[in-house]
Amino acid sequence: GSRRLADYDIFARAGGAMRAIAETFPVTVTDGTLTVRFTKGSADVPRVAALVVERAAPSNRYQAETASLVGAEVSTLHGGFTGTGFADYANLTGDYVEWTFNQASAGNVTLNFRYANGGTTGRSLRLSVDGTVLQERLSFPVTNGWSNWSVVKVPVALAAGTRKVRLSANGTPSPNLDYLEVGVLTATRQGSDLTLTPADRPEGVLSPNPAADRAQLALTTHQALHVQVISPVGKVVRQFRFAPSPSGTYDLPLAGLPRGVYLVQVQGTAKPFVTRLVVQ
Repeated sequence: GSRRLADYDIFARAGGAMRAIAETFPVTVTDGTLTVRFTKGSADVPRVAALVVERAAPSNRYQAETASLVGAEVSTLHGGFTGTGFADYANLTGDYVEWTFNQASAGNVTLNFRYANGGTTGRSLRLSVDGTVLQERLSFPVTNGWSNWSVVKVPVALAAGTRKVRLSANGTPSPNLDYLEVGVLTATRQGSDLTLTPADRPEGVLSPNPAADRAQLALTTHQALHVQVISPVGKVVRQFRFAPSPSGTYDLPLAGLPRGVYLVQVQGTAKPFVTRLVVQ
């Protein structure tokens, strides 16, 4: 019953006709059900492409500047960070940022790393969880400026208890790190009057998001996929068919797509899902 938008001019907010806009609102759900209702205003009715609900684990954000830093230094040189600063790697090897936190229950989660890469090419770090290397070169695409931040999402399975997540320099230049957030995308529905109940976690994440010329879909399963990129007006603008990938990752070329908000529909997994993609 709480109103979040009144007399909302989507035409002005999006900057013109046939353009998309995404709005984000934090809410608290106490009874397991979230109802969202859109009512018609005085102007033409816009199309609602999707509603995405993200559930975050309690106390799930861990700042880089308060993690264990070896070689890396806390900096405030560039803006846009959260907390009191960010981690800046000083050396090509030997440096790392390690977060230690308590995972309340075992399950599949996403490790969401907020970072900045103001260089001209992508950078990478070695990702380890509890001492086991999961990715030797986790990619951090350019963000077009050191004050522009993006998020790389990695699906992993975590056991309950004390967990350690480390990003280490691997001999190549490193991005700056703002925080690690442990969370999951829980549900997506379409329609004008939406009721959502807790859902199983989708089997994959899309990163970087926002993206420019490419994005990568990472899954916890390895299956043949049919992936469609759908425009704000419901048109399929890209589609891909993939054979099973041993690594569980699938590259989505996006070059040539206009800036805006798109839906990515993934079929072929045990639980097909739709997620939002921002092209910038």
